[in-house]
Amino acid sequence: MTKPLKPAVKIIRQAKRTLKKGWTKEYLARDSWGIATPLNSVNAVCWCMLGALSKADVDWENYISRNARYKVFGNKGMVHFNDNAKDVDEVLGYLQHLEDVCA
Repeated sequence: MTKPLKPAVKIIRQAKRTLKKGWTKEYLARDSWGIATPLNSVNAVCWCMLGALSKADVDWENYISRNARYKVFGNKGMVHFNDNAKDVDEVLGYLQHLEDVCA
C-alpha cells in the first residue's frame, strides 16, 4: 500500500501544474495582456512561483517548512530565484528540489 502524500508535496505538485500552464516574473499573476492581476482571477494566465504556491493553497507556508525552503533557496528566498530564472524549466527544477526535501 502506498503512503498518502504529505500536504507539502500535494501543494508543490499543484504549483508545478499551474506553472506549466504559464509562468511570469515580478508579479504573482498576469493576464493575457501581461498586466498584473489577482492570482485567482479568471483572467490570470501565468503565475510566478510564489503565486502558483499561493494558488494551490493560500496557507502553503504552514505546510512547507521554513527549514525546507532554506535548504533550497537559502537567504535569498524563492522570489529571487523565480525572478532571476531564465525559463520556467529552471523554476520547475527548484520546485522539484523543494518537493524532494519535503517528501
